[in-house]
Amino acid sequence: MSARARRILIIGNSDGIGAAATTALIARGDTVVGVSRNPSPLGSDGPRHEVMDVTDAAYPALLERLVREDGPFDACLYCVGIGSELELSDLSGEARVFEVNLTAMVRTLEILMPR
Repeated sequence: MSARARRILIIGNSDGIGAAATTALIARGDTVVGVSRNPSPLGSDGPRHEVMDVTDAAYPALLERLVREDGPFDACLYCVGIGSELELSDLSGEARVFEVNLTAMVRTLEILMPR
């Protein structure tokens, strides 16, 4: 007996864990829609892919559109993350780390959870 194909939204699927998850989920028959700041390495043969940084002001509207056009989604994988060794003498880049790793994830949930 095969499992029902799922519709999965992957945020940050152009490299690393997100790209590996995309490939694995497609191989098992799931439908994947991806969003990342870089083009998909799978190109036009891959799943639907939108290029946008999660900190872009238009990101919530993109999510709303994807839910309308490709949803509802069975799951969302948030595979976005940036960071470097914390340097207490210079915290100038830490606000962006929080914006990408936490704030944008909360914005993602804000759009997807009600559905």
